[in-house]
Amino acid sequence: MAMAHRAHDWRSPVERSMSISRASGVGETSEAMAMSSSVVFPRADRTATTRRPRSFWATMRRAARLSRPASATDVPPNFMTTVAGTTSQGSRGVFGLALAATLLLTACGGGRYAAALRMATTTSRTATTPARRVTTPARPSTKPPEEALAAVRKLSLEALAARVLVVAAPGDGPTARLGPRAWGGVLGTGGPAGPWVLARADELGLPPASRRGGQSVARLRDAAERAARALRARGARAVLAPPADVSVPAGAVAPRSFGQDPARVARAARAEAAGLARGGLAPVPGSFPGEGAASADPDVTTATVGQGLPQLRRRDLAPFRALAPRVPGIQVSNALYAAFDGVTPAALLPEADVRLLRGETGFAGAAVSPELGALVQVTRRPPGAVAVDALRAGIDLVLVDGTAADARGVFRAVLAAATKGALPRARLEDAAARALVLRRAPTPPGAPTGRGPASARPRTPGPTPPGGLRPGG
Repeated sequence: MAMAHRAHDWRSPVERSMSISRASGVGETSEAMAMSSSVVFPRADRTATTRRPRSFWATMRRAARLSRPASATDVPPNFMTTVAGTTSQGSRGVFGLALAATLLLTACGGGRYAAALRMATTTSRTATTPARRVTTPARPSTKPPEEALAAVRKLSLEALAARVLVVAAPGDGPTARLGPRAWGGVLGTGGPAGPWVLARADELGLPPASRRGGQSVARLRDAAERAARALRARGARAVLAPPADVSVPAGAVAPRSFGQDPARVARAARAEAAGLARGGLAPVPGSFPGEGAASADPDVTTATVGQGLPQLRRRDLAPFRALAPRVPGIQVSNALYAAFDGVTPAALLPEADVRLLRGETGFAGAAVSPELGALVQVTRRPPGAVAVDALRAGIDLVLVDGTAADARGVFRAVLAAATKGALPRARLEDAAARALVLRRAPTPPGAPTGRGPASARPRTPGPTPPGGLRPGG
């Protein structure tokens, strides 16, 4: 509400140029308003006015009876935020008069009238304060580095199709010409050694996350570093850890979650990610956008997360927001989400892979799929078709479990889709560039190389495969 000795002295430039009308259509203020003493209440049925200064007290009492509380939504845009920061001499006098009247009415027991006056004087002070300009910081770019894009643009379409697949059984490679080193990586340390090995979380040998969540940051970090050094000595270069799921009471994935508090989960996940990196492994946490409330274990069977998008944003995304600027990869879930369509795994949905992961967390690294067998179990579709759908949705690295024949079949499906234009080359280049950044995640000095003791000996690059880019990158 506003109180004025002369209405046009108290009004902002916006108010002086237009009338302010309420939704009820009852209160209206315009430039034509010129009176000696007036009180305007934004939602009053009418304006109490008198031209005689001696009737000021009656005016205030009458206006207070006519008014009713107004919420912030009753104030039109720019009513209080774009007011000029100057007042006239007359308005200063009215402000002093209103303050004195408040004190007098309070002393005389006029509580409700004094409250009305206090609201008027408070609004007057707000109206004369210049609006503060707020600048929103720019969100970091989520595009792959130009250097990585320039490197993968030199690759043939065949090499690109192989570079976005991490396979459990490399065999002789996607083709006899390309060879086994052309794959984007090898899944698990139990198979043959490869130029870049992505280990599963259980290969770290750590206790269940539910037992680690309450530990100190230092203890979590040190234990993760020791486990990472041991796993790197076996050939691993990255690992699908730490877990970033926020569990629920008696949740299906509670054993592999740090807890039910998003802040606690974020703190523990950040500590372990730092320890893994110090131990020489690139951390790839999961499973985005959070499986803590899943109806079953998504690694075992089809599972649904029944939370809506507001709940996911408020609770489940918190750890991923904390991790996004600190990790080179994030694994996306194969659960079904009521927040999306409820029937498609998150890894196959652009709404999850692009809009949520990139748009809301600012993540610029590689989006890693679940193991392809789990996606096939949910979708009941051929592995090659599922891999193509995942890449089109925004996944950058597809994890292909199964045999060498399975891996080659998936490669042929991806290459065929790219050749026909169903999977654009630009999407493959973007995915391969992000995967390259993950493979090139920096190794701390002194980390074991997996080829002998941890010495200061520089890494010897292997032969460059057809296409021009070394997979170990």
